[in-house]
Amino acid sequence: RSLQEKLAEALDQLQQQVNAHSTLNHSHEVDRDRFDHERMHRTIDELIEQAASKTRTAV
Repeated sequence: RSLQEKLAEALDQLQQQVNAHSTLNHSHEVDRDRFDHERMHRTIDELIEQAASKTRTAV
């Protein structure tokens, strides 16, 4: 399989994890936890964007 296929697969898995994580009940979290959670999501989004742009330039 091509690197692009592997990357697409990895991004799909990552997105599924993010979606599963997002559906968890966060109502008991304190503000600091929510801040950490949002920061983690931003980091994941940035990683996905970096990977996507690398894929585009590699093609």
